[in-house]
Amino acid sequence: YDGGFESFNDAVKTAVDMANAAYMRDGHLSGISTGLRDLDRRMGGLQPSDLIVLAGRPGMGKTSLATNIAFNIAEAYVPAQQADGTFKAANGGVVGFFSLEM
Repeated sequence: YDGGFESFNDAVKTAVDMANAAYMRDGHLSGISTGLRDLDRRMGGLQPSDLIVLAGRPGMGKTSLATNIAFNIAEAYVPAQQADGTFKAANGGVVGFFSLEM
């Protein structure tokens, strides 16, 4: 996502890596599971390229839903060491959560 073009070989490698990661995950999702089965089934999990806007009237539970999803992702986090010695999430993820009332 550096704003430039990507070679076909790199794009295929990325797609194969995503498919392999989905196969290795519990729910076979291409993205990170929210912990909410119906939402995951509709969205395929949370993707790195997604910008998700959670909107609704006051008091409808937007913050509660977002907190629940963040907690589920953090709770499911399992690091896996890569061949180069770095760590990548095998399941779940590291979460930073910010909430702002307008």
